[in-house]
Amino acid sequence: MQLSVLMASNAVLRSMEAVQMLKTGAVA
Repeated sequence: MQLSVLMASNAVLRSMEAVQMLKTGAVA
């Protein structure tokens, strides 16, 4: 259970970072 939750949280964080990079790339 805990491992699955950690992996899910990591996936969300990575997706959020990707979105932020895309936004910064679009702005720049």
